Amino acid sequence: ERKPVSVHLRESVAAQIRAAGNAPQESRAGLERGGILWGRVRDTGENYYLISIEYAEHLPCDHTHGEGWVPSEKDRRKLAKRLKQGYGDLQCVGYWRTHQRPGLYLDTRDLDLMATLFSQPWCVALCLRPPSTAGFFLWENGDIHRTSSYQEFELPDAEQPPIVSVPANSERTNWRRWTAAAAAVVILS
Repeated sequence: ERKPVSVHLRESVAAQIRAAGNAPQESRAGLERGGILWGRVRDTGENYYLISIEYAEHLPCDHTHGEGWVPSEKDRRKLAKRLKQGYGDLQCVGYWRTHQRPGLYLDTRDLDLMATLFSQPWCVALCLRPPSTAGFFLWENGDIHRTSSYQEFELPDAEQPPIVSVPANSERTNWRRWTAAAAAVVILS
């Protein structure tokens, strides 16, 4: 069965979330973190949305409700203000948070946050259980399946540089010749 949202999470953003979720904490260990997901939405009609997550913003939480990333009323006011400000030409497509507890699920406070600030049908929640296990939660017929994500996956490690092969010496020489030839053609034209 096709879900109402298809999500594309840029690898660089996924690595950014993983790094933020695993960064050393200055205060108490085990505190959850979270923030806003910014991106683009394409409404295909037929109640189906294509989401591209382009940026993840970290938003601190005062943790008045314990170790979870549960925004207090003061945090919610700041969050609502931040959502109104926007992020360039991107729009809010949901939120992310770490999940230190066993399992990967959304609790009733998450549902309340989604219903209050992320109620558009394309909005998603991304939960990360450190170090790298993640899952999306999304609106479906006015509700969210909260007991588990539809599919868990691993976020990439930001510290692993991409593998780039260096061309052999002869290939570099050929490239230089082609560049010189192209420059000559431009000059002659």
